[in-house]
Amino acid sequence: MLTMQLHELFSATGEIWFKKGNYYYTLGQVQTIMRDTVRVQPENADKIFQEFKICKNPPRYNNDDNKK
Repeated sequence: MLTMQLHELFSATGEIWFKKGNYYYTLGQVQTIMRDTVRVQPENADKIFQEFKICKNPPRYNNDDNKK
């Protein structure tokens, strides 16, 4: 299982996807969420970050425009 610590999140780059529940998030989205969390709720930041799991396989979205 791939894991990342909170302090590693802000220096990470590239195409990394995270999953939380049934939702997928890009690295940039998680960085923004966690930056706001660290500022507002620093005592809960690690706990909240652990809810995001790194995905080995990014989500695939169907493009309905190609269906005719």
